[in-house]
Amino acid sequence: MHHKFKDKQALEYIERKHHLSEIDPTRVTPLREIPILEAETAVPEKVIEFSDALVDDDFGAWVHSCREDRYIDRWWNNPRKYLPRLKQFAGVFTPDFSMLLDMLAGQVHGVVVQSFLIGQICQREGIRTIPTAAWARRNTYDWCFDAIPERSTVVVSTVGVMRDKISREEFRSGLKELLRRKTPTTLVVYGSMIAVDFQLPPVVHFENTATRWARVGHYQPSLLSEVG
Repeated sequence: MHHKFKDKQALEYIERKHHLSEIDPTRVTPLREIPILEAETAVPEKVIEFSDALVDDDFGAWVHSCREDRYIDRWWNNPRKYLPRLKQFAGVFTPDFSMLLDMLAGQVHGVVVQSFLIGQICQREGIRTIPTAAWARRNTYDWCFDAIPERSTVVVSTVGVMRDKISREEFRSGLKELLRRKTPTTLVVYGSMIAVDFQLPPVVHFENTATRWARVGHYQPSLLSEVG
């Protein structure tokens, strides 16, 4: 224990800030200690953004958080606060906290831990939970893919990826490695479709939209390579 925290209230604040009571040391990856999720093979038909799910009642939708962090940081700040509401929906995608190409590997690791700890809390409470995969540069793949279960539905978001060529190329590279390592049963793509030159599993596509409901499209495994 760090000797800085001689005051009980200060120590309790740090424990709450990092949700230490939620960590199950038997349910983390061996080397990088990222919370492990159970595989989930459900195929979502409808999604709703986290903020909208707090006020809308179409409980057949899956809750996503593919928006700026300012809209979803409150989920990390108090994950148990939202459990009763989230339990009413079909399920959730793990939070898509921002991950930038110029982040240090340790910063990326922290983002992944936050997302997957929330996912693990949801699964413990009986909420169906699909992992959202995100990555930065290639030296972050081990952190980013370590705790994603094999043979599961997996979500990827292309929101913000279309802005430049480097971002698109890093996305393609990471997606190819994700598929190689984890063999998802279904790939859920939220945002613009990005052309790739490799084979994909069955894809379900949700458009990024400012309206409350996203339109869904079902694609054959090779079609994403034909869509820019």
